Amino acid sequence: MPIPVAAQRIVLALASKQLRARADLAYAEIAPLGATLGLLGNRHMRRVAAAAVRAVGQKPTSGAVTRFAWEWWYQRTVDELVAYQADRLTPDWAAQHVLAPARQPPAGSILLSSHQFNLPIAAARAVQLVADLGVVSVIDPLTAGGVDAGADGFLLPARERTRALANFYGQIFDGRIYPPAVAARRGLELLRGGGSLIVYPDFYGQVHGSILGRSIPVADGPLWLTRRSGRPIVPFSLIPPRRGEIQWRLWCGEPIEATREALVGAVESAIRRLPTTWTYWRGWYSSPIANHAGSATTSAERGEAREAQ
Repeated sequence: MPIPVAAQRIVLALASKQLRARADLAYAEIAPLGATLGLLGNRHMRRVAAAAVRAVGQKPTSGAVTRFAWEWWYQRTVDELVAYQADRLTPDWAAQHVLAPARQPPAGSILLSSHQFNLPIAAARAVQLVADLGVVSVIDPLTAGGVDAGADGFLLPARERTRALANFYGQIFDGRIYPPAVAARRGLELLRGGGSLIVYPDFYGQVHGSILGRSIPVADGPLWLTRRSGRPIVPFSLIPPRRGEIQWRLWCGEPIEATREALVGAVESAIRRLPTTWTYWRGWYSSPIANHAGSATTSAERGEAREAQ
């Protein structure tokens, strides 16, 4: 069920007012409205949220499902607002609002992340902390004018957001943004030259893995890269602010083994760590049940999840 056009116009009007009144990113005042509209206007996502709550090991009570769905819509609204204002993700803003990870990744790492909301914020800070950082992305700055933004919009115009993101990524990564068609060759060159590369393997490629009990695509690209470059695969996430705070935080884990099992496990752990920031719950919900249920989290992973709370 799409959000009514009238509601979209209200959010656009509020966003325009906030943009005129402020010089930095404007999202905190508007996001609760977006979350409420999403919660009330999309019954399907509530069913998805119930399945998600159960999948991460919680009891799907009415309150738990409502909180999960509201927070997911909140993060999605912030994501749209941030993308819409990507030109305001300046180095000064990132340094002030995004804390560096307590554990820095080794130089020349393959930074493994799931598709989270608000990844531009992570990128704006990560390029300040990691030398010669690149990213594998379907957003291609060279073809930004003809990008097909798709029909999956929520509150703000999808095509304008996509164009703003293309410009942002092209500038911040200084050309080190690689579409999947060239990512293997260009990414390997970057790693062999001492640079680092961000990869998002969930819901990409033809090889499926068991994520929270369902079979979804998880690309083997990080394994291919590490075996040919000798560089470690390091889990990497963005932790959003707690309610009432303004600072985001980057998180890096220990390098994982270069195995298929470890790769799929790291993706699942990333989702468990920050479940309401994962963009692909609806795709997960529509995916088939896996032949073998996902492996249980280890005590170390549960400790990482507590650290991220």
